Amino acid sequence: MEKDLHALIADENFTKIENSLKKPNIFSALSVERQEIRHSNFLAYLFNPGANHGLGDYFLKEMLHNIIQVDPQKQFSKVSELGNLKNARIKTEWENIDILILLDNSVIIIENKIGAKNHSNQLRDYRKKAEKYFKDKKRIYSYLTINSDEAETDEDNDDDSDFWGLSGYSDIAKIIEQISIEQITDSSLLSYLADYLKVIKRNLLNDDETNVWFKELYGKCKGQIDFLKKDLINKNVLNNKKHNDDLIFKNFQDEYNRHKEVFKFILNNIPNPLDQMYDAFKDIVGSEAWDKSKRDSKKQTNVRFVPKKLKSSKFPLFNYNEKPEKQKTSHAYFEVSYKYEQDKNRLIIDGKLVVIHKLDFAKEMKKLFNSPKKYFKKHGILIPYSETIHKKIIPIISADIDDKEKLKPKIYNRVREIVEWANKAADDIAKVYKK
Repeated sequence: MEKDLHALIADENFTKIENSLKKPNIFSALSVERQEIRHSNFLAYLFNPGANHGLGDYFLKEMLHNIIQVDPQKQFSKVSELGNLKNARIKTEWENIDILILLDNSVIIIENKIGAKNHSNQLRDYRKKAEKYFKDKKRIYSYLTINSDEAETDEDNDDDSDFWGLSGYSDIAKIIEQISIEQITDSSLLSYLADYLKVIKRNLLNDDETNVWFKELYGKCKGQIDFLKKDLINKNVLNNKKHNDDLIFKNFQDEYNRHKEVFKFILNNIPNPLDQMYDAFKDIVGSEAWDKSKRDSKKQTNVRFVPKKLKSSKFPLFNYNEKPEKQKTSHAYFEVSYKYEQDKNRLIIDGKLVVIHKLDFAKEMKKLFNSPKKYFKKHGILIPYSETIHKKIIPIISADIDDKEKLKPKIYNRVREIVEWANKAADDIAKVYKK
């Protein structure tokens, strides 16, 4: 394995990555790649039409154009309706709001999230503050993430997504790429923008030549990289004193420290099949999913949905407006859960029909599932009981799990199989209701 690890370091793509990372980049030097507050500060600087970047309101105008297009409330059709951009006031961390843009007729609240979840009721709190302090203005709420993802929270009861439009750092990258040399009057700004674009594309969007080199490297040296991740890093071998006398690990420890930045980049870019799984579910199920993503970790995800056939008042068990965590009556839903076991390099996918029993355990529950009431009492309070009453086990995906193009059709076929199973179950449920 020692020779294999040195072969990894000797690969030309490893050298290309290292040379790229060695190039001076002010944002990398300050280690701000994934620090939300630093990104917010620089974006606020670019949004400010009176700042010394010399771009005027160009950046603000382009970003606001994107924001109003995805505003769920559809309050404005043109940026000019928001107010005079030259009068814009930009604030950061005002009442804990990441970026606040104050205009003549409107206020834009931007929540900037890079990786971390929202805290309990965070989005709702920001909206309430805006309603309180800016009653006389129209309010637009923008949720800025790496890939325009919906909000993830550490509490299941923070559902304020109907108010928040989704924007992504790909929007920021496009605006920077569209800036012409003629617009830039200061060479230092040109350098800053180039550095910032590099950080966005390389460290957030994974859409940079460095990421291409990594994919080629991983394709050739997957075994060494996985060994590095699982056996050396996860098990903390490099810092474990009991291995100090082991010549193989000692030698590699020296190499690791010599090329630490490259290894950090490589380990952070190891592909995660769960991202493709989620994309497949969105594409196939689409609007049928009421809870598009409930991520427990990077290792396991579950997505809940109700087939269209059951979205009717005829099926009260499946027909409710609130998220299940807020629902006060008995209800049911289908769920796809998928788990990536990195040590075994396989993806496990299951489908299930879940019923939540609550105080109104009704006739349709008995009719559907012939299941008795199940409650637990604690301190005099009736606790709902969750029961999986129908399950679909899907064959494990293991081959070519790191080859994105080969993996994609396999994942899509598995998801289609679960959706077909759910639709068949929905047909059976509909027949029971007709009896």
